[in-house]
Amino acid sequence: MEIKEPKIELNLTNNNYSNKENIYIKLNEENNIKNKEKPKLKKHGNLYLFCYNSNKTPKIVIGPDWIFFIIGFLFIIIYSFIITFILFYYSSIYSKIIGLILTILQILFYILSFLINPGVQLKKPKKDDLKTPKCIYSGVIKYIGIGQIHCEQCDACIIGYDHHCPWTGKCIGEGNKNYFRLFIIFTFLNFAYMMVIISLFLEKI
Repeated sequence: MEIKEPKIELNLTNNNYSNKENIYIKLNEENNIKNKEKPKLKKHGNLYLFCYNSNKTPKIVIGPDWIFFIIGFLFIIIYSFIITFILFYYSSIYSKIIGLILTILQILFYILSFLINPGVQLKKPKKDDLKTPKCIYSGVIKYIGIGQIHCEQCDACIIGYDHHCPWTGKCIGEGNKNYFRLFIIFTFLNFAYMMVIISLFLEKI
């Protein structure tokens, strides 16, 4: 005599189950769309990219030598405050205002040189595109005539590459070279101004 095992049938067409499944699928689709529209922090070579614009190009890029920027930033803050609040104590109000403006502008352009995207190239050719020239290191499209160079320290292609500056943490390129030049100018002006203030201070002693 054969014993038949009872068949258990799952009712997968249950309305509650199907509704929950549809909601779950829709939420996943919405999350995927949001993630595509707003790329999150990611690493490209030795660079950290975030805060993207509408063209999915990063506005802010942090380089591998960020520790040197911290050292340089603290040095500027320390010597500026020492001279501003100690030596300027003996100077006129106009000298204090000029020194403060020069210091603020120097720090501002230093921070912008550190943060602004120097010109990181992220576009890659299609897999079946064999005609478009590309970088042998990063695989991105290599544009001719715009000074695009692959930086070994940053491990990325930089448009308008000028040089790699460890004190800004990354390369100086098309995107941040003007800020870097302004930083150099105001650093020189601030240094020259402080030398004048120090010399006047020593004469009074």
